[in-house]
Amino acid sequence: MPDWSNTTSVSISGCSVQPATATLSQDGRVLGISDRWTAYLPAGADVQAGDKIIFDGNDYAIDGEPRTWISPTGARSNIQLSLVRWSG
Repeated sequence: MPDWSNTTSVSISGCSVQPATATLSQDGRVLGISDRWTAYLPAGADVQAGDKIIFDGNDYAIDGEPRTWISPTGARSNIQLSLVRWSG
């Protein structure tokens, strides 16, 4: 688990965050909830796997490597992130 007490925070504008999935883990009782989102950031954003993203007041981890999407038409290119938050 990363040590978040010695990090810096950077705001990135021009992002879009879309719902992905939410999963309930249970065996007759709630064991945990996995909340997932997909984020699209402007090309060149400085993010990497394992970074923490704060969205809508909640902390999410980047799950997997960021993916760069290059526009074939020269329009806006993006970085796609899979975000996950566990609770329970």
